[in-house]
Amino acid sequence: MVQNDYGGVSAPLPVSEREVLMRLVSQQIERKLASTARPAGQQAAITHTISAQHQTFMNLASHVAMLHTEIEKLKAAYTGLWRARMGAAFDPFQDAH
Repeated sequence: MVQNDYGGVSAPLPVSEREVLMRLVSQQIERKLASTARPAGQQAAITHTISAQHQTFMNLASHVAMLHTEIEKLKAAYTGLWRARMGAAFDPFQDAH
């Protein structure tokens, strides 16, 4: 059985049809690979862009980590104040079930 493009299963293809299909797929792959061959200048531009994007994401991740740390500190301080005011050991941030 062969899975078709629509998520369904179809009967196996005869050998000749499989050969044609494999040849078509092979040709599509070759065309795609040929179209991705770029001059060195374009490759350098792509490399620079990806490097800059990586650096941006790393900076963003660093800021998110700092914010997470600050929020955890604020949650701990609020929990302490809430427990002192309410006189209970209940965690106000715990999910209610």
